[in-house]
Amino acid sequence: MKTSLLIETAHTGVLFSTAYLLAFMIAAGIMIFMGMKKGYPPMSYFLIMASGVVFFIIGDKMFTWSQEQWINALTRFEFPESMEKNALGGIIGMLAGIFIAKAALRFNRPVFDHLAVALPLALAVSRIGCLMAGCCFGTPTSLFAGIRYDAGSLAWQSQVIQGLISDNDQCSLAVHPVQLYQFAGCLLIVFIVWHTRNRWRSNGSLFLFSVLCYGFMRFFVEFLCDPLSGSFAAPLLWKMNLVQWLIIISFIPGLITLIIREAKTKTQTTKSLPFKASEDHVSEYRQLAVAILLSVIMIRGRSWFDHVEYITMLIFCIPPLALLIKNIYRNHTVAGFRWVVPVLLLCCISFMGQKSEKTGSRGDQVVFTDIGLIGSLGSYCESISTISQEWVNDYYGGGCIKSVGSADHWVTHVNDNGYSSRSFWQSGLEISRNRWRGKYNKFQVGARGFYGYESGSVSTDYPHPVAAGISPFINFDWHYFGFGTGFSAGQMLTSYQTPLGKKDFTTMSDGDVVATNYYNAYFLPSLSLRAGPVDIIYAEACFPGTFPSAIPFATIRAGVGSGLGKANGTKLAIGYCSGLYAQFVYPVKNKFVVNAEYCDNLSGGQNERRFFTLGFHFRIFKQPNTAVPGNSNIQ
Repeated sequence: MKTSLLIETAHTGVLFSTAYLLAFMIAAGIMIFMGMKKGYPPMSYFLIMASGVVFFIIGDKMFTWSQEQWINALTRFEFPESMEKNALGGIIGMLAGIFIAKAALRFNRPVFDHLAVALPLALAVSRIGCLMAGCCFGTPTSLFAGIRYDAGSLAWQSQVIQGLISDNDQCSLAVHPVQLYQFAGCLLIVFIVWHTRNRWRSNGSLFLFSVLCYGFMRFFVEFLCDPLSGSFAAPLLWKMNLVQWLIIISFIPGLITLIIREAKTKTQTTKSLPFKASEDHVSEYRQLAVAILLSVIMIRGRSWFDHVEYITMLIFCIPPLALLIKNIYRNHTVAGFRWVVPVLLLCCISFMGQKSEKTGSRGDQVVFTDIGLIGSLGSYCESISTISQEWVNDYYGGGCIKSVGSADHWVTHVNDNGYSSRSFWQSGLEISRNRWRGKYNKFQVGARGFYGYESGSVSTDYPHPVAAGISPFINFDWHYFGFGTGFSAGQMLTSYQTPLGKKDFTTMSDGDVVATNYYNAYFLPSLSLRAGPVDIIYAEACFPGTFPSAIPFATIRAGVGSGLGKANGTKLAIGYCSGLYAQFVYPVKNKFVVNAEYCDNLSGGQNERRFFTLGFHFRIFKQPNTAVPGNSNIQ
């Protein structure tokens, strides 16, 4: 019996997000290399690239709207959320963004040809994410290359609607892996474009040829796409969908334009001279206008973009914004006094410390007790449902009798009530015993007690709004590696990531209001890992991601940090924790430690999640006036 690959889509969101972000990074890397090779000014070129990324994401979403959604957007300025993506719409949006940025910056050097290879290569990488996510799936096939998706996937739902399978089947029928067809097609386009790159005379012809090749390939692949796989996949006329008709309408004018451009251009003009240094300075205010436009789009569209899209835009927009601020500061300050502001900031930080001490030797040891007070507050949204119970009368065994032997039974239903906005606060007390030997060898054992409460517009019966418990822990730290473990016991609220149908609601009463994406937990293990020199730069990961552990916010935290040259507990870290997080730990006089952390998933509405944590620790040394080993800056 022929078998086919089965893909489970329940846990592929991270893979899709990774492929989506990696596609942008590959395209950006190629563009940066080409731009720097030709001597383009970094400021203007990076802003053009950032505009292309932002408008690609906008077009990627907008071209999945229905006719009614377009009417609402144009007449009522309502921008509906869309989980679907359309690569052709993204290309159109990217072209618009680059044109706008080039016109605003008066940038008259070729840019589009840099995308001729970068764009199909990025699209190829993104198709792998689509394959694992189960979107853009194909029609059923008997080929050996067919793939099946698990129950609940988009392909499975489509085939149930079409009557091809029943809702009791555990997976879909084998379908064409159209994502892999597009992956192979994009790689072929990269090969063709690369080997013909020196044969095009006019600037922009190479990119236009690349887009036409992609449209040609996409036209034929669309015949194998399931009609329910996307907003535009349904047949429109003559068994062709809207995407295919758009390709036909644009392909012929594009091909004619390519032929005319090449016929009129007798010599190749793609080579360009490097920019003069003053040429980039003239457009400083125009650069500021483009940067403001991108910032307004990201801020105003904060709740419209999803998490991955927002992070992608930040990655590409923050560097040119930082470079622009640097250039403005440099161009509008007196050369001899530019050092004043940085020195003042450095002095303010330095004055927080005390006099220097000599670096401790390998055998130095200190023992102290750490007592800390920690508090957190924040907000998030949770999915709210109401439990209802129905008596099912099967008329088996002589009528409807509510007895153990009867076939009649109660059926529990979960009725969706939307989302409820939650605000929470939690506080904790931490006590630990610490033994530090030398500069890097550290041992810590202790426990945290926590108590908190959450409130919202809707009261739930499950989970309980009160969180309380205790968290014993133990940590080992060396120069290049750190390890910690422990557990939390008590009344806690924990994220529930498994499908809704696998959660047991039968024990709940009729009318109970429940949060279907969180549940009560009474025991939760913890684990933390660190790799890299603690005083220079290191990578860290921990589970749960925040303290107190009862916060229903972050399951895992991962990022990079630095001790800023110190090994006394100083820390500056950034990374991912259900969003972007930043943490700063600073010991003052080696006895008083301030710990601040902020996390934000950069979304609004029902996707909003953010919190702030602030802690104060006091170290009680076993011997008075004991200096921390290896600390050269703080007593």
